[in-house]
Amino acid sequence: MQALCVGRHAFLADHISAFFRAIGLNAEPAVGLDAALREARRRGPDLVVCDYDLLTPAWLGIWKRDELVSGTPVVAVSLTRRPEEVNLGALVGVTDFLYLPTLDRENALRVIGRPRPVSPPPGRGYDRPNQVIATPVP
Repeated sequence: MQALCVGRHAFLADHISAFFRAIGLNAEPAVGLDAALREARRRGPDLVVCDYDLLTPAWLGIWKRDELVSGTPVVAVSLTRRPEEVNLGALVGVTDFLYLPTLDRENALRVIGRPRPVSPPPGRGYDRPNQVIATPVP
């Protein structure tokens, strides 16, 4: 599985990539959202693992409208924010969340093995083609 690991600085992007390489993914780092979009277009990863603090609804909207990357699942990760501190509902298009300090190989593989498009809630304007919406599974 090809993963693009996005951090807000090089150290974090490399750290995220190293974790996912250690569990068997072909993971490459990207620094910042512009680089993430450019590299995703170029590489066509199966999955994007992105620093939670970088993700914004505006960027996810750009991602979902881009024909080359719109079908690629995005999983948010954080070294500092715990699961109870995140609001994935505000980040339509993020399929799950991983808290890296307590993450182990088994749970990471369980989460990255299931990112998939999910039917959007009716009447919320998310019913455009290729929209990825999911609720994290505890």
